[in-house]
Amino acid sequence: MASGKHADCDCDCLVRSRSSSAKFEIRGVCERSCSPLAPPRASRCLAHTTRSSYATRNNMSYPKSKSNSRVVLVESDVHPSNSAHWQSLPHQPSDRFIDAKENLAECLRQDLAAASADGVSSADKAQLLAKWSCISGYCEALTTHKDEARQFCIFPIPIDAINRMIQDEYVKWIKEMKLSPATTSHREAATALSNAVWKRVISKPSVRDELHANSLYISLRGSVDKKSLDCFGAALATIAGLQVAGFTSYLTLSEDHAYESHPTEDGETNPSLGNLNLSTCEIAISGNQKTQRMKRGKEISEVFTSNVHRQSNLSPRTSWLYMATNPVICKSLPMMLAATFGNINCQIEKKQGKSISSEECYAVKRDLLWVLYDASHLDSFPFALSELGDCEENVTSNKGLEELTLPELSEEILAIEKLFIDSILVSRESYNDAQVYPYCYAGHYHKDAGRETQEEP
Repeated sequence: MASGKHADCDCDCLVRSRSSSAKFEIRGVCERSCSPLAPPRASRCLAHTTRSSYATRNNMSYPKSKSNSRVVLVESDVHPSNSAHWQSLPHQPSDRFIDAKENLAECLRQDLAAASADGVSSADKAQLLAKWSCISGYCEALTTHKDEARQFCIFPIPIDAINRMIQDEYVKWIKEMKLSPATTSHREAATALSNAVWKRVISKPSVRDELHANSLYISLRGSVDKKSLDCFGAALATIAGLQVAGFTSYLTLSEDHAYESHPTEDGETNPSLGNLNLSTCEIAISGNQKTQRMKRGKEISEVFTSNVHRQSNLSPRTSWLYMATNPVICKSLPMMLAATFGNINCQIEKKQGKSISSEECYAVKRDLLWVLYDASHLDSFPFALSELGDCEENVTSNKGLEELTLPELSEEILAIEKLFIDSILVSRESYNDAQVYPYCYAGHYHKDAGRETQEEP
């Protein structure tokens, strides 16, 4: 694995190993800097792994410096204008571009500041959510196709063309549906919009294992790679649409499902959401058959109990699928962005127990999550903290290598490990310890550390 910087490039190049306590010891730098301290396994800088190494990658003869025990990083150097995704966007000669990840992070900071200003409507914030979901989906689509010939670098990003696509193909489409709180009940609007979202995407028998299908971008450009939507992508597209139409709508997440919640019309509490004054809507069941459409817009408790073949007494109040009344309710734009960025999937494919993943996609995801972290927007979101830790474990920045001291521990740890610890603590304190994944992320981190220690020469 790698960390640090070359002075003349934007890569992360220090080679490190871990001790059994999951602390890192800097061993040297990669061969590109010709350091005699580099251990034998540091055969090549990760950031310079390009398409030319794909044949080696397919044969699984990786230099160990390109991977930890689970992840192998690769990167393309082909300009994105060669991609079908770029070519599918509505470009104009005067368009602006984002040409580096530092500028992308600054763009996010500016949008967060603009969204926090007085007088900004929920509909305006929803369009910012749509924008960043499309940026995320576009970056993921460019870098994660299994076909080597369809892998591209991310920058420059045609931001004006992406914004134009959102306005012309999404916001206009929502407004043409003429849904309004003044004329349509919330549940009717959620049903109509979720059915419309599923109708416009590619229909498949099952999208349970559909990868890279988690964004508004895929709902608009899924035809490029023949992708449908997964439940998160469908929920996000529906909830952003409800907000554009003027409804109050919250992205609501368990560890295995995404759905919608909104203030109750009669002020009653909902036992499925820990007795909060919120109602829920199931909006992410895939398919266009009548039975599937009929489930959308219903309270999740109704959908859960409607299966006549069910042979258990589980309910949303007790089921892990709905986090036993402790879901993460994303009421703010930053929380929804955290969910959006956390759901970016950098994996290209799995091969012989290894996850072949895009380094550039990881770096973009990492930097966007750090922007939210630095503004304290991840403080109550275990999943986002864990995903940032995962990014730092695989494509480490200087921030991830900061050594910190926690009152609970007798030794210093890296900021990477603190992210995993914070995720567990937040789950315990804010979600009644109802989440499993924070422990899984932390466990993988320590397991990888042990494996790397065993692999050292």
